[in-house]
Amino acid sequence: DRVYGLQWIVQLTLRPGRAVLEQNTTLYNRSDVRRRFYWWTNAGVRVTDDSRILYPMRFTASHGFRDVDTWPVDRRGTDNSVVGNHRFGPVSRFAHGSREPWMAVYHPSADAGVVHYSSPADLPAKKIWSWSSDADGLDWRRALSDDSSTYVEIQAGLFRDQETYAYLQPQERIRFSAYWLPVRQLGGLVRATPDAAVNLWREVSGDSATAIVALNVTRALPDASVELRSARGAVSSGRIALTPATTYRTSGRVAAGEGPLTVTLRDRNGAVLLTHTEGVFDYTPESLIRTGATPEQRVAPPERRTEGEWLEAGDELERNGAMLGALAAYRAGLARFPASLPLERAAGRLAVSEMQYAAAEPLLFDALARHSTDYESAYYLALARLVLGDTLRARLLLEQVQQFGVLRPSAVYWLAALDARAGDLAGAYARVRRGMQDAPGAARLAGVAAMLARAQGRTPDARSVLTTARAADPVSPFLRNEVRLTWGRDTLVMAHLAADPERILEIATEYIRFGQYRDALELLAATYPTSGVVSEPGMPRPERYPLIAYYRGFVREQFGESGAADFEAASRMPTTYVFPNRPEAFAVLARALAANPRDATAHHLLGNLAMSGGMLDSAASEWRRAAAIEPRIPTLHRNLGYAFLSAGRPAEEARAAF
Repeated sequence: DRVYGLQWIVQLTLRPGRAVLEQNTTLYNRSDVRRRFYWWTNAGVRVTDDSRILYPMRFTASHGFRDVDTWPVDRRGTDNSVVGNHRFGPVSRFAHGSREPWMAVYHPSADAGVVHYSSPADLPAKKIWSWSSDADGLDWRRALSDDSSTYVEIQAGLFRDQETYAYLQPQERIRFSAYWLPVRQLGGLVRATPDAAVNLWREVSGDSATAIVALNVTRALPDASVELRSARGAVSSGRIALTPATTYRTSGRVAAGEGPLTVTLRDRNGAVLLTHTEGVFDYTPESLIRTGATPEQRVAPPERRTEGEWLEAGDELERNGAMLGALAAYRAGLARFPASLPLERAAGRLAVSEMQYAAAEPLLFDALARHSTDYESAYYLALARLVLGDTLRARLLLEQVQQFGVLRPSAVYWLAALDARAGDLAGAYARVRRGMQDAPGAARLAGVAAMLARAQGRTPDARSVLTTARAADPVSPFLRNEVRLTWGRDTLVMAHLAADPERILEIATEYIRFGQYRDALELLAATYPTSGVVSEPGMPRPERYPLIAYYRGFVREQFGESGAADFEAASRMPTTYVFPNRPEAFAVLARALAANPRDATAHHLLGNLAMSGGMLDSAASEWRRAAAIEPRIPTLHRNLGYAFLSAGRPAEEARAAF
């Protein structure tokens, strides 16, 4: 993610001889601060009116859990498991009270379907979406297909609905798996696992019935056993070689009123691969489910809110992405309850995330003075002091944070950066390797370890780390560049970097943090290919991206060279689609302005950087300076006008700017 530094990786794997698509997902916060996130896997399945939605659930909830209804027949009397019954607008429902790991869509006309499986420990939430066949839905069919066909969406998520977000701490990783199974010739479905899918039904004739089992497997199972059992004993059983190429069927006679039947599939060693008992599913007890409209939560007016309500108001805004609104809520609560440690900590932490370092410093300093083991406050105070140039006191705080806790990997990262900038590459490398043992999911540390090993000439160590790291993160631009420098391989990485200059800056920033200025300059001054480059429409080329040139001049100055030529080149480049968002950009643009205070482009970008963190006065000041130097830059006046409006300033100020 270009702005927030979050990363997601999805690996889809087809194995030889397996009739199942494996999906392994990794979510990783490689940034320096806490970030919000959520996840939903979504697959479109083409359907016809007779297609069946086979979700093991008895209740569903609407978006925001504002309404809970029954399934498959809702309170209106509509059986929503049949796609042809979707005639009253989109069907968008979340499973409620089901802990079953599978869901499916089956097409009777084709006698085939698709199953999604994921452990409730990985992806516990399920959702079904359908466009419906009302007038609006028919319009969407024409808009979204070549033949006016339609589809439903199978969705699986981490949280109960799509209005719910959570947080990933810096360097925190979560991983989960899912499986997609094709099924056919089953007539329906009652249960599935990554190894098999089964349907079990009865055909009644008088006082007796024929119990029928239809089974698909996803891999060859020589000498497997399939047993159908009632309370009185085995109804049918046998050993057979099963393969994904065929559908296995077996049956047995039972009394019409026979109690529930159980079908079980075992491999040759007796391990149970699938078992199902008629009518038995893992549901929350019905007595714990409340149907109908969910009462709205009442929010107290600001003048009557408690300390906790202010904290919750800010957190809700933050979880929903309104960062500046959240910061305002924390500060308003703190004005009402000035002794509140939670509000003080939250306001300071979020101010650092929004790059308001000077404003955050006194809040976090006071919070830490009141609670000496508040490692969250210590860590974010260290980040603020690093940017403000107080390196010594930042190090002392980071040494405290690295003792234990969720922020330890990030403290190790920054301490290693300080070690390396001080010339102690060996100490930095040893520190990072210890951190990797404590936090194997912190992929950023692995990249740093490879870089530090290479910088010391420890090529075998660098290659060993890279081999392991790339297996876990094969698409990382930083790791790909390290492979290029260590092995001389992966020449295609230069075309990849040329497609988005921010990729270059991301890698260069890592080198700058660890004092590896030669590596940073090599990237910032490289000639990038023009063929084989796949980029977003309108994306500037690296040689026309002013931040690349500004960073290049900044890095040259670290060698005692002049960056004036690079700063001058940057000042003449367009700023379209250029949005500085890293803390290092403050120092880079400040150096450019020290070299040439009349650089309108640097003032312009510095204003954008300040405004991205909600610092209106600083942004307006920089934009006005830029406009005084070069009044023909129309976006400067536009930015001022919008900023005044968003801040609630008098309309006359915005009108004058426009």
